[in-house]
Amino acid sequence: MNFLFWLFLVGLIISFFQDVKRREVDNWLNLFLLISGSVYFIFTNLNVQSIFLLISFILFFFVLSNFFYFARFFAGGDAKLLFAMTPFFLSTTLNLSLLNVSLFIFCLFLAGSIYGIFYSVILGIIHCKKMKKAIIKEASEMKLKYLLILGIFFALLGFVELLFLILAMFILVFSFLFVYAKALEKVAMYRKVRGKDLREGDWLVKDLKVGGKTFKANFDGLSKKDIEFIRKKNIFVLIKEGLPFVPAFLIAFLLYSYFQNYLMGFLISLF
Repeated sequence: MNFLFWLFLVGLIISFFQDVKRREVDNWLNLFLLISGSVYFIFTNLNVQSIFLLISFILFFFVLSNFFYFARFFAGGDAKLLFAMTPFFLSTTLNLSLLNVSLFIFCLFLAGSIYGIFYSVILGIIHCKKMKKAIIKEASEMKLKYLLILGIFFALLGFVELLFLILAMFILVFSFLFVYAKALEKVAMYRKVRGKDLREGDWLVKDLKVGGKTFKANFDGLSKKDIEFIRKKNIFVLIKEGLPFVPAFLIAFLLYSYFQNYLMGFLISLF
């Protein structure tokens, strides 16, 4: 393993603890990883082609990370971390570099899916008593019984055509997962904090009206200016904490680094 592996491994471990503890990754850490990795790449590949490749990839990752952010796949800190990892995927050619990125994104979404399921199940077990009541309430509010009736109806039609049975399973599974996710969000991810304890990017559960101003509950979260205004009012605010996603980055990084050849062979076999 070369210098870049150890640089980004240490950086991801630090960001892991930051994200789990504070639900954010410091900008200084992302900037340090990007600059240090870029400087190392330039000094070990000191030619015009490599410099052009680095600049091109920085621009490419800037667009890619913003795409994931505005498409609501990543929060702001996750998008910045992906951008900071740009130098790690650089190779001798543009095609190989793009292949490295594609493989890591595959690892990231695979790790994110598995990690997200385990995280949700563990949270559900921890808050088991509250979850039962919350699930019943959510099921009632979204009229789950009608979806269950629809699912059973399609299941019966499954004796005539297999496609209906598949559709019934999709409806039933999706309905349960949606109710579970909404219940888990309200039980385990809502938190009341004082205005002075708010951080930039915190998500409001619902629109907040205070001092004649309305702060919208949107994906961008609260800005520094918003927080400065709210702090003056000395009130409690209900915020929503998202899933800490940096652990998925760390898992994907290790998968990519140690099983790159096997995963590459598997992806190639699919086409």
